[in-house]
Amino acid sequence: MRPPIIERRIARLTDLGLSSGALSVSQDLRQLRNRAIHGFDAVTPAAVRDFVESARFVALEVYALPKTADSEHTEDTAA
Repeated sequence: MRPPIIERRIARLTDLGLSSGALSVSQDLRQLRNRAIHGFDAVTPAAVRDFVESARFVALEVYALPKTADSEHTEDTAA
């Protein structure tokens, strides 16, 4: 069985240079989101702030990754 598409896309980002720290945080964010959506965890204002700050950390690393011909093509076709 293949991993979900989001896991494959995140793995692709690590191939492009995403740090192991950002990879770990992104996996934690995904699990936290799933737990909140399915009602396993209470969502507090502090938890939301932590989630947003963690997402910003990952986003900064993603934006710093070098552009590739593949990513430029994806951006062009998404518009």
